[in-house]
Amino acid sequence: MKNYDNLKIANEEDKLFIAKIINKLEQRDLKNKITSTDFLNLHEKRLCEDLIKKEKIKNYKITGCYEDAERTVVIFYPDKLENYIDRYIDQLFCVIRIELPKFQNKYTHRDYLGGIMKLGIKREKIGDIMVFDDGADIIVGTDIADYLIDELKKLTRFKKSNIKKVSIMNLRIAIQNKECIELIVSSYRIDTILSEILRISRTKATQIIKEERVFINSVLCINPSKNLLLNDIITIRGKGKFELKEECGCTKKGNIKIIVLKYV
Repeated sequence: MKNYDNLKIANEEDKLFIAKIINKLEQRDLKNKITSTDFLNLHEKRLCEDLIKKEKIKNYKITGCYEDAERTVVIFYPDKLENYIDRYIDQLFCVIRIELPKFQNKYTHRDYLGGIMKLGIKREKIGDIMVFDDGADIIVGTDIADYLIDELKKLTRFKKSNIKKVSIMNLRIAIQNKECIELIVSSYRIDTILSEILRISRTKATQIIKEERVFINSVLCINPSKNLLLNDIITIRGKGKFELKEECGCTKKGNIKIIVLKYV
Protein backbone atom coordinates (compact mmCIF):
# COMPACT_ATOMS: atom_id res chain seq x y z
CA MET A 1 0.00 0.00 0.00
CA LYS A 2 1.45 3.37 -0.99
CA ASN A 3 2.08 6.00 1.68
CA TYR A 4 0.41 9.34 0.95
CA ASP A 5 1.35 11.00 4.25
CA ASN A 6 3.51 13.59 2.47
CA LEU A 7 0.46 15.31 0.97
CA LYS A 8 -0.04 18.80 2.39
CA ILE A 9 -3.66 19.93 2.47
CA ALA A 10 -4.72 22.62 4.93
CA ASN A 11 -8.51 22.53 4.63
CA GLU A 12 -10.14 19.78 6.73
CA GLU A 13 -12.95 19.24 4.23
CA ASP A 14 -10.41 18.84 1.43
CA LYS A 15 -8.43 16.39 3.58
CA LEU A 16 -11.54 14.25 3.98
CA PHE A 17 -12.17 14.37 0.24
CA ILE A 18 -8.58 13.35 -0.59
CA ALA A 19 -8.82 10.51 1.94
CA LYS A 20 -11.83 9.17 0.01
CA ILE A 21 -9.90 9.36 -3.27
CA ILE A 22 -6.92 7.56 -1.73
CA ASN A 23 -9.31 4.87 -0.52
CA LYS A 24 -10.53 4.40 -4.11
CA LEU A 25 -6.93 4.02 -5.25
CA GLU A 26 -6.11 1.52 -2.53
CA GLN A 27 -9.21 -0.53 -3.34
CA ARG A 28 -8.14 -0.64 -6.97
CA ASP A 29 -4.64 -1.81 -6.07
CA LEU A 30 -5.62 -4.26 -3.32
CA LYS A 31 -8.54 -5.88 -5.11
CA ASN A 32 -7.27 -5.37 -8.65
CA LYS A 33 -10.62 -3.93 -9.76
CA ILE A 34 -12.10 -0.76 -11.25
CA THR A 35 -13.13 1.93 -8.74
CA SER A 36 -14.74 5.32 -9.34
CA THR A 37 -15.70 8.49 -7.52
CA ASP A 38 -19.09 10.16 -7.36
CA PHE A 39 -19.61 13.19 -9.60
CA LEU A 40 -17.09 15.86 -8.64
CA ASN A 41 -17.51 19.62 -8.79
CA LEU A 42 -14.75 21.72 -10.35
CA HIS A 43 -12.92 22.26 -7.07
CA GLU A 44 -12.90 18.54 -6.26
CA LYS A 45 -11.78 17.71 -9.78
CA ARG A 46 -8.81 20.08 -9.41
CA LEU A 47 -7.87 18.50 -6.07
CA CYS A 48 -8.01 15.07 -7.67
CA GLU A 49 -5.93 16.18 -10.65
CA ASP A 50 -3.33 17.67 -8.30
CA LEU A 51 -3.12 14.37 -6.40
CA ILE A 52 -2.77 12.39 -9.63
CA LYS A 53 -0.02 14.68 -10.90
CA LYS A 54 1.90 14.90 -7.63
CA GLU A 55 1.82 11.16 -6.96
CA LYS A 56 2.29 10.23 -10.65
CA ILE A 57 -0.77 8.00 -10.53
CA LYS A 58 -1.40 5.92 -13.64
CA ASN A 59 -4.42 4.12 -15.06
CA TYR A 60 -7.17 6.64 -14.52
CA LYS A 61 -9.79 8.39 -16.63
CA ILE A 62 -11.74 11.58 -15.96
CA THR A 63 -15.07 11.83 -17.72
CA GLY A 64 -18.40 13.60 -17.55
CA CYS A 65 -19.72 11.71 -20.61
CA TYR A 66 -19.11 14.60 -23.02
CA GLU A 67 -16.44 17.16 -23.78
CA ASP A 68 -16.33 20.18 -21.43
CA ALA A 69 -18.58 18.52 -18.83
CA GLU A 70 -18.67 20.54 -15.61
CA ARG A 71 -19.32 17.62 -13.27
CA THR A 72 -17.03 14.66 -13.79
CA VAL A 73 -16.18 11.24 -12.39
CA VAL A 74 -12.65 9.89 -11.91
CA ILE A 75 -12.24 6.20 -12.70
CA PHE A 76 -9.20 4.20 -11.54
CA TYR A 77 -8.49 0.86 -13.19
CA PRO A 78 -5.84 -1.89 -12.98
CA ASP A 79 -3.55 -2.73 -15.91
CA LYS A 80 -5.46 -5.88 -16.82
CA LEU A 81 -8.73 -3.95 -17.40
CA GLU A 82 -7.36 -1.11 -19.52
CA ASN A 83 -9.06 -2.39 -22.67
CA TYR A 84 -12.38 -2.70 -20.84
CA ILE A 85 -12.59 0.83 -19.47
CA ASP A 86 -14.67 2.36 -22.30
CA ARG A 87 -17.28 -0.40 -22.00
CA TYR A 88 -17.32 0.13 -18.24
CA ILE A 89 -18.09 3.82 -18.73
CA ASP A 90 -21.04 2.96 -20.99
CA GLN A 91 -22.38 0.70 -18.22
CA LEU A 92 -21.68 3.18 -15.41
CA PHE A 93 -23.75 6.10 -16.77
CA CYS A 94 -27.10 6.65 -18.38
CA VAL A 95 -29.46 9.54 -19.12
CA ILE A 96 -32.77 10.33 -17.49
CA ARG A 97 -34.75 12.16 -20.13
CA ILE A 98 -37.65 14.34 -19.02
CA GLU A 99 -40.01 15.33 -21.83
CA LEU A 100 -42.38 18.11 -20.82
CA PRO A 101 -45.97 18.09 -22.06
CA LYS A 102 -46.84 20.44 -24.92
CA PHE A 103 -47.79 24.01 -24.05
CA GLN A 104 -46.15 23.81 -20.62
CA ASN A 105 -43.80 26.61 -19.64
CA LYS A 106 -40.17 25.49 -19.85
CA TYR A 107 -38.21 24.79 -16.69
CA THR A 108 -34.78 26.10 -15.70
CA HIS A 109 -31.75 24.16 -14.49
CA ARG A 110 -32.75 25.13 -10.94
CA ASP A 111 -36.22 23.60 -11.40
CA TYR A 112 -34.81 20.23 -12.42
CA LEU A 113 -32.06 20.18 -9.81
CA GLY A 114 -34.47 21.39 -7.13
CA GLY A 115 -36.84 18.55 -7.89
CA ILE A 116 -34.05 15.99 -7.57
CA MET A 117 -32.77 17.50 -4.31
CA LYS A 118 -36.33 17.41 -2.94
CA LEU A 119 -36.17 13.63 -3.25
CA GLY A 120 -33.19 13.49 -0.90
CA ILE A 121 -30.70 12.62 -3.66
CA LYS A 122 -27.22 13.98 -2.91
CA ARG A 123 -25.76 16.39 -5.46
CA GLU A 124 -22.71 14.19 -6.02
CA LYS A 125 -24.95 11.47 -7.45
CA ILE A 126 -26.00 13.69 -10.38
CA GLY A 127 -23.91 14.80 -13.33
CA ASP A 128 -24.61 17.69 -15.68
CA ILE A 129 -28.20 18.63 -16.50
CA MET A 130 -28.85 19.58 -20.12
CA VAL A 131 -31.84 21.91 -20.31
CA PHE A 132 -33.95 22.35 -23.45
CA ASP A 133 -37.26 24.05 -24.22
CA ASP A 134 -39.03 20.68 -24.28
CA GLY A 135 -37.34 19.11 -21.24
CA ALA A 136 -33.95 17.97 -20.00
CA ASP A 137 -31.33 15.23 -20.19
CA ILE A 138 -29.84 14.40 -16.79
CA ILE A 139 -26.63 12.37 -16.49
CA VAL A 140 -26.76 9.87 -13.62
CA GLY A 141 -25.21 6.62 -12.52
CA THR A 142 -27.10 3.55 -13.70
CA ASP A 143 -27.30 2.35 -10.08
CA ILE A 144 -29.85 5.04 -9.12
CA ALA A 145 -31.59 5.64 -12.47
CA ASP A 146 -34.67 3.44 -11.99
CA TYR A 147 -35.29 4.69 -8.45
CA LEU A 148 -34.89 8.31 -9.54
CA ILE A 149 -37.31 7.91 -12.44
CA ASP A 150 -39.97 6.38 -10.15
CA GLU A 151 -39.60 9.19 -7.61
CA LEU A 152 -39.53 12.02 -10.17
CA LYS A 153 -42.85 10.83 -11.54
CA LYS A 154 -44.39 11.46 -8.11
CA LEU A 155 -43.44 15.15 -8.10
CA THR A 156 -46.22 17.58 -9.04
CA ARG A 157 -44.01 19.50 -11.47
CA PHE A 158 -43.28 16.36 -13.51
CA LYS A 159 -46.56 14.46 -13.15
CA LYS A 160 -47.58 15.02 -16.76
CA SER A 161 -44.08 14.61 -18.17
CA ASN A 162 -42.69 11.58 -19.96
CA ILE A 163 -39.66 10.37 -17.98
CA LYS A 164 -37.49 7.55 -19.26
CA LYS A 165 -34.00 6.06 -19.17
CA VAL A 166 -31.83 6.54 -22.26
CA SER A 167 -28.39 5.22 -23.21
CA ILE A 168 -25.54 7.62 -22.50
CA MET A 169 -24.69 7.30 -26.19
CA ASN A 170 -27.90 9.21 -26.96
CA LEU A 171 -27.21 12.14 -24.64
CA ARG A 172 -28.36 15.47 -26.05
CA ILE A 173 -25.82 18.22 -25.40
CA ALA A 174 -27.13 21.71 -24.75
CA ILE A 175 -25.15 24.49 -26.40
CA GLN A 176 -23.86 26.94 -23.82
CA ASN A 177 -23.37 30.41 -25.26
CA LYS A 178 -20.55 32.52 -23.80
CA GLU A 179 -19.87 36.22 -24.16
CA CYS A 180 -16.21 37.30 -24.21
CA ILE A 181 -15.32 40.18 -21.86
CA GLU A 182 -11.93 41.91 -21.73
CA LEU A 183 -10.97 43.33 -18.34
CA ILE A 184 -8.02 45.15 -16.83
CA VAL A 185 -7.35 44.26 -13.18
CA SER A 186 -4.63 45.03 -10.66
CA SER A 187 -4.52 41.45 -9.30
CA TYR A 188 -6.25 38.07 -9.36
CA ARG A 189 -8.03 38.73 -6.05
CA ILE A 190 -11.69 37.73 -6.21
CA ASP A 191 -12.91 41.13 -4.94
CA THR A 192 -10.87 42.92 -7.61
CA ILE A 193 -12.11 40.74 -10.46
CA LEU A 194 -15.67 40.78 -9.15
CA SER A 195 -15.73 44.58 -9.08
CA GLU A 196 -14.60 44.71 -12.72
CA ILE A 197 -17.04 42.02 -13.90
CA LEU A 198 -20.02 43.71 -12.25
CA ARG A 199 -18.76 47.31 -12.69
CA ILE A 200 -19.08 48.03 -8.99
CA SER A 201 -16.70 49.20 -6.27
CA ARG A 202 -14.48 46.74 -4.42
CA THR A 203 -16.42 47.61 -1.27
CA LYS A 204 -19.67 46.45 -2.88
CA ALA A 205 -17.90 43.38 -4.31
CA THR A 206 -16.69 42.51 -0.82
CA GLN A 207 -20.23 42.90 0.50
CA ILE A 208 -21.55 40.44 -2.11
CA ILE A 209 -18.86 37.95 -1.06
CA LYS A 210 -19.72 38.35 2.63
CA GLU A 211 -23.39 37.80 1.79
CA GLU A 212 -22.32 34.29 0.67
CA ARG A 213 -23.44 34.84 -2.92
CA VAL A 214 -20.12 33.95 -4.59
CA PHE A 215 -18.91 30.46 -5.48
CA ILE A 216 -15.59 29.49 -7.04
CA ASN A 217 -15.62 26.13 -8.81
CA SER A 218 -18.88 25.30 -6.98
CA VAL A 219 -17.36 26.05 -3.56
CA LEU A 220 -18.61 28.97 -1.44
CA CYS A 221 -16.06 31.79 -1.22
CA ILE A 222 -16.13 34.08 1.83
CA ASN A 223 -12.59 35.42 1.54
CA PRO A 224 -12.40 38.66 -0.53
CA SER A 225 -8.61 38.34 -0.82
CA LYS A 226 -8.66 34.84 -2.34
CA ASN A 227 -6.61 34.69 -5.55
CA LEU A 228 -8.22 33.12 -8.61
CA LEU A 229 -6.56 30.82 -11.12
CA LEU A 230 -7.07 30.57 -14.86
CA ASN A 231 -10.06 28.37 -15.78
CA ASP A 232 -11.77 29.06 -12.44
CA ILE A 233 -15.56 29.26 -12.69
CA ILE A 234 -17.14 32.11 -10.71
CA THR A 235 -20.85 31.86 -9.91
CA ILE A 236 -22.56 34.93 -8.45
CA ARG A 237 -26.09 34.38 -7.21
CA GLY A 238 -28.40 36.76 -9.00
CA LYS A 239 -25.70 37.86 -11.45
CA GLY A 240 -24.69 34.79 -13.44
CA LYS A 241 -21.70 32.57 -14.12
CA PHE A 242 -18.26 33.56 -15.43
CA GLU A 243 -15.05 31.78 -16.41
CA LEU A 244 -11.57 33.28 -15.97
CA LYS A 245 -10.26 32.18 -19.34
CA GLU A 246 -6.84 33.67 -20.06
CA GLU A 247 -4.29 36.38 -19.42
CA CYS A 248 -3.34 38.45 -22.44
CA GLY A 249 -0.61 40.82 -21.34
CA CYS A 250 -0.08 43.81 -19.09
CA THR A 251 -0.66 47.54 -19.37
CA LYS A 252 2.11 50.12 -19.15
CA LYS A 253 1.08 50.69 -15.54
CA GLY A 254 1.55 47.02 -14.72
CA ASN A 255 -2.10 46.02 -14.58
CA ILE A 256 -3.20 42.66 -15.97
CA LYS A 257 -5.31 42.18 -19.09
CA ILE A 258 -7.61 39.17 -18.77
CA ILE A 259 -10.35 37.49 -20.77
CA VAL A 260 -13.50 36.46 -18.89
CA LEU A 261 -16.29 34.41 -20.45
CA LYS A 262 -19.84 35.18 -19.35
CA TYR A 263 -22.36 32.35 -19.63
CA VAL A 264 -25.46 33.71 -21.38
